[in-house]
Amino acid sequence: MWYYSVMSDLVKIKLAKILFSARFWIATMVLYLTGRGISTEHIFQLIGFYYVMSVLLEYPTGVIGDYYSHRISVFWGYLILALSYILLSFSGGVLFYVATLFLLALGGSLVSGSDNALLHTASKDFKKDFSQVKSYGIIITFLAVSIGGFVSAIDLRIPLYLTAVFLIFASILVISTKIKASGKDNGANIFSLGIEGLKYSINNKQLLNIMVVYSLIGAFFFSFKWLYNPLFLSLDLDVAYWGVLIGVATLLIAIGVKFYEKFSKLNIFSATLVLLIAVLSIGATNIIAISLIGMFAAHFMRGYFETKLMVDINSMIGKSVRSSVLSLNSLIIRAGATIFMFAGGIILEKFSMMALMSVSVAIFLLVGTYPLIKIMKFEY
Repeated sequence: MWYYSVMSDLVKIKLAKILFSARFWIATMVLYLTGRGISTEHIFQLIGFYYVMSVLLEYPTGVIGDYYSHRISVFWGYLILALSYILLSFSGGVLFYVATLFLLALGGSLVSGSDNALLHTASKDFKKDFSQVKSYGIIITFLAVSIGGFVSAIDLRIPLYLTAVFLIFASILVISTKIKASGKDNGANIFSLGIEGLKYSINNKQLLNIMVVYSLIGAFFFSFKWLYNPLFLSLDLDVAYWGVLIGVATLLIAIGVKFYEKFSKLNIFSATLVLLIAVLSIGATNIIAISLIGMFAAHFMRGYFETKLMVDINSMIGKSVRSSVLSLNSLIIRAGATIFMFAGGIILEKFSMMALMSVSVAIFLLVGTYPLIKIMKFEY
């Protein structure tokens, strides 16, 4: 089509990543599976299976992207994701959904890491382009979730179809770029490349420090979507307000991204202190205003930190292992999120939201203080 040919490769890749953020199904997926006759117990087992598969596939697919082509990896990832959402619209038993969620994990893993590596290849100013994509992507997520909730009242399958359509358009945009495959041509095999990516991350101490801090923050917020429900219940808020509050929090992530564009040199210690105070404030559920302000402030700082640290990580990675290292970072985040969800459920069941937030801050201080000090010395 003519309008694909007039777009630059950079615009195509940025638009594809933004379309990838349109997840219309988020608000109603559990309701949809329940309507398909899947019990609540089996639904959460399926979610657990999906997360485990995502962790197992994350690094190998990143290595595949480095070895063959980031463009091809992202293209097939988008297509497999689109197919997965279409398959989810059909009725089936637990085993059918297990197979479909495996495809969903495979598609997501093929995209993860390689999409940012592809953007880095096309971009002359990755800091600017990544922050733009992230902020617009968050806004698209907010709009898609809102629209998805509305059209679900007509048919619960419509959000799945809409998500698939957006992914198909994204795949067309990516494959229509003229960025050449950047696979290995020096005789290295895919296994040696995987080991090379691991060694690169471990031997580059400053990169490792940034990855540790990013993984701690990323794992917490990757899991936070499961905390909205217990948080709002503990605040005794009317269900009618939940969507609005989540929407505002999501938009604040985008504002945090824009804040980074203007104040990228903000002292990382001060920013971390604000984040930790905000997280602790979330646990103050006996005072609704403090808890909600803490949630909003934490989401704002999430936008700032995730953008800053991803830009910093990309600036330190060699081209040959870029997707592998980014996928390794994502793997650590997903693994941490899996542990957080398991432990968090126990803490919430036996104690309180304040206990969970306090433990989260304590773990960050225990694991993240040393890397944070090293980052500060490097930057200042």
